[in-house]
Amino acid sequence: MELCTEHTIVTYMDLIGFGKLIENNSLNAVEIMQRFHQTVYNQINVNMNNHNHAYTWNDSVLIVASIDEKYSGLSEIMKEVDSLKKKIDEVHKCYAISVKGMSFSGPSIWGGHQYVGQMDQPKFVFLKASSYAFSNCFEIEKKLKIKKKSWYLDKRIGSRINTDKIYDEESINMLPSGNPRPVYLYDGYLW
Repeated sequence: MELCTEHTIVTYMDLIGFGKLIENNSLNAVEIMQRFHQTVYNQINVNMNNHNHAYTWNDSVLIVASIDEKYSGLSEIMKEVDSLKKKIDEVHKCYAISVKGMSFSGPSIWGGHQYVGQMDQPKFVFLKASSYAFSNCFEIEKKLKIKKKSWYLDKRIGSRINTDKIYDEESINMLPSGNPRPVYLYDGYLW
């Protein structure tokens, strides 16, 4: 069995300052989270044809798109997540981090999915995202969030999209090698 089977673009978005909002007004925070989840749901199902999956929890979302080795369609993928970011920002400001990776092979599911209660979601859900890329999103967040930028792009993405936006550049040690890789930091939107 192959370890990694598919090239992916993983985008992680997180609402800004949400912890303080929960402390100050938990009812308002819950309403914002619900609107945020609904926005992601609406966009992934209607306006994000180049993306395979969106996973939401609390004030965060993980979005996954498949891509080939030549990065065909990368600009379209990134335009979709940039548009999603704009929609989320209408609900509550967020920042976004995108990293290129390869997804691990999923487990063999011999007996089909098991459900509990209503059949809205199986008990087991395999995140079809590159685990290393997702981990690298958190590493970028941990090291560069202090810069307070809107977008953080892995150089393998930032160097291949056609945007005229100015960016800063930082390096972060990323998995799996632990070697430094440039990250492009943008204010505002990519387009």
